[in-house]
Amino acid sequence: MTRTLLPFTIFCVMLCFGVSAHSPQVSMFTLSYQDKQWRLEGNFSQAAVSSVLNQTIQELAQSDAQLEIYRKRLLAYLTLSISLQQKGQSLKLMNGHAKIGNHQTDIWFDVETIHEDQPLYIQISAFEEIEHHTHFFKVRSKTSARTILLKPKESYRAVIEISADGTIKQLADVDEYTEETNFPEPEDEHPYLLVLLGICLLFTLIGFQKTLRLMLRGW
Repeated sequence: MTRTLLPFTIFCVMLCFGVSAHSPQVSMFTLSYQDKQWRLEGNFSQAAVSSVLNQTIQELAQSDAQLEIYRKRLLAYLTLSISLQQKGQSLKLMNGHAKIGNHQTDIWFDVETIHEDQPLYIQISAFEEIEHHTHFFKVRSKTSARTILLKPKESYRAVIEISADGTIKQLADVDEYTEETNFPEPEDEHPYLLVLLGICLLFTLIGFQKTLRLMLRGW
């Protein structure tokens, strides 16, 4: 039951605590299949990017040449920090682009072919220098979508499998995997998520009631 509520719980947590790509504590990644090509997109706060590159966008004086160097530095950093593997081989990140903004930076790469019905290893160490940094990693196949949390205590790692019909499964802990291992379906590991969901909904209702009272007074 907990597992089925995870996407909704993640949404409630983001809603209650104002999580967005503008927060230096959070990164958003999306691995999606579009136009017969897998693509990895990322959305980060500019504060997080400036922190790891040790240079703010204001220091670039808005020079096109300096911005291009900044983009290349960011893409090189991410290329070294993102690992996608299948069958013991690293999948190439190709045709990288970066859109640098004052508050948010967006990047995207084309990804080498991802094989169906094969474990896909994910590890993203980008921004690990920032304390308590967490990645929201969304996988979107031809028919479904799933969001996974990549957390510091798990070294920002996960293993998924995308079946031929587009079903996305999160497999057992990456440390437990060998080529001979059959992954069990993950058990309910986070009963506290239900408690967190209840707290979030409670605060949301309280805020709604206060807003409603103010509206009624205005009438």
